Amino acid sequence: MEASPRLAKAAAQPQVYKNINLRPLTIHPLASLRRYKDLMDLSLAAGNIEAHYVCGIQEYFHKNNTTVGLSHLKIAAQGSYDNGIYTFTE
Repeated sequence: MEASPRLAKAAAQPQVYKNINLRPLTIHPLASLRRYKDLMDLSLAAGNIEAHYVCGIQEYFHKNNTTVGLSHLKIAAQGSYDNGIYTFTE
């Protein structure tokens, strides 16, 4: 993503990353494994629940890191990310 330096500076606020719409990445969470790394890192740091959902899916299913994956999915679920599908089994 490119923007003018003035616009990029204005957008570099935690509130922007917390509320940015990451819906396209939630539909295809593996797309951000190699792209959008900076965007995902900034969004996670700002507490974006869609970013936590995407990261949870990646960690749990792609990287086989179930502990980290579940912690991100828990944050997404508790943050009321309703577009995710959550199944819990014991």
